[in-house]
Amino acid sequence: MNYVKRFLKGPWLRKAALYVANPAKMKWLLQEASHYCGRKGLDAVRSEFAMLSAMVRDVASGTYTGYAKSNFLLAVAAIIYVVSPIDIVPDFLVGLGLLDDVAIVGWAMSKLGEEVDKYQAFAAKKAEADAEAEQAMPAAE
Repeated sequence: MNYVKRFLKGPWLRKAALYVANPAKMKWLLQEASHYCGRKGLDAVRSEFAMLSAMVRDVASGTYTGYAKSNFLLAVAAIIYVVSPIDIVPDFLVGLGLLDDVAIVGWAMSKLGEEVDKYQAFAAKKAEADAEAEQAMPAAE
């Protein structure tokens, strides 16, 4: 079964555009994504899904601005797909339910390779700046 073709023909990109336009939906989506990072069946792509979620969070909050809009929509669509219990292979099908989610996250990460690399460089610089700022703060007595 070609999960990617079915993903691209499905409603996921349209849903992503609706979520991007609605801050409350984006907040909910990112909360759900945080919960899904701990799911057992996502072991193979846990770090990739967490990275995708972090990138979307930072774009949605305005913290990260160096991105292509089409890539952002693809990342949001992939997250919506994963958190949706009803997708190509419903999550309640034990053993198979997360297989399509893993495939979509893996595909999205490969498709977004350059975008993710740019975001990782940004996140590393931000973490370094945050650490320096924390060290520069006087200790509270």
